[in-house]
Amino acid sequence: MAEASKKVIGLLAIDPSKQAEAALHYYFNHIHREGNQLILMHVIDLPDEAHLMDGDMAMAGQLQGKREKAQEVGEKFVDLVRERGVYDSKVHITNGLKPG
Repeated sequence: MAEASKKVIGLLAIDPSKQAEAALHYYFNHIHREGNQLILMHVIDLPDEAHLMDGDMAMAGQLQGKREKAQEVGEKFVDLVRERGVYDSKVHITNGLKPG
């Protein structure tokens, strides 16, 4: 009996760095196979408690600016993925605290 091919879903963390671009190129050169789906994830660093003391409006403006930058990063990586002929990719942007 022939084994059905399984769809593989890859997850790649992205940010504006050259290292993130290098990781994407590595993925395509060594890991990606036709039919795979790629999820690109960007985590927005939330301000630490010291920034929260400045008030909610300041934090909201800061977070909005980070979201806009994250959207730009996501669009850049989607373009890079499409240049490779892959159209089954998604961008996920979420918030998170810095580790430690």
